[in-house]
Amino acid sequence: MVITDLVKPYRVQLVHDADDRLVGVNISAAEDGELDHDMIREATRALSDHMRRERMQSLPRVTSITTRVTRGDTPASVRAAVEAHRAGDGLMTPAYLSRLAVAYEELVGGGYNAAHQLAAALGKDGEPMPLPTVRTHIKRARDDGYLSPTTRGREGGEATEKARTTIADLDKH
Repeated sequence: MVITDLVKPYRVQLVHDADDRLVGVNISAAEDGELDHDMIREATRALSDHMRRERMQSLPRVTSITTRVTRGDTPASVRAAVEAHRAGDGLMTPAYLSRLAVAYEELVGGGYNAAHQLAAALGKDGEPMPLPTVRTHIKRARDDGYLSPTTRGREGGEATEKARTTIADLDKH
């Protein structure tokens, strides 16, 4: 059994078994202190941050679209969204929003941070599109029915039938 301490004005102990599985968490006041609601909340936040960092370090690194763009192997769905965005002079047209929804779905499904990857692909002159702008476009695609809803603040969702029908109609012409 291995115990890891995270010490602040409180002590958080992570207890791992012989197979290095997390089997316990202990939160206690440090050095004659007393736990109150705010300290417990801060301790759980610190624990969550610690766990998130460990998880991120253990995940395999994913090739970013920025790298993929320079290599020329950007997914076709992302290239189509970029082309629709440029064809619409940067406006959020049905063609762009439907293709954005399909690209977003593919990127999220592939384990990419979709908003960041789309920002890199949609940018100009080697600079990414501002992330708040990309998020606004994704929200608009959801609000207009091209991308299915998801939990607020979480990536996810699928291109809707409306998006796929719009693309099919555009491809006919």
